[in-house]
Amino acid sequence: MWPFSKNKTKKKQKVSSEEKSRAIREEAMANMRKAREQIGEETLDKVAKAIQEMERKKKMEIVERTRRQIDTMDKAELANHLKSILRDE
Repeated sequence: MWPFSKNKTKKKQKVSSEEKSRAIREEAMANMRKAREQIGEETLDKVAKAIQEMERKKKMEIVERTRRQIDTMDKAELANHLKSILRDE
């Protein structure tokens, strides 16, 4: 046969992208369960609490920085800005 002819008996079966996606998700979930077992629930809880505390501190730093910026602003300019915001609503 010619090299460019199609051989229908050796036709490759294509796996749909949906099936690939499902397989990847299943593998990821299995890996997650395995990691959770190895690490342990207590450790995961400690890590989660530490992350939440870091996020809380970051938010507080932003609030404090904003307060300092407002304190250094000209009060009349700040009042005018706030009035314009209220008028826009």
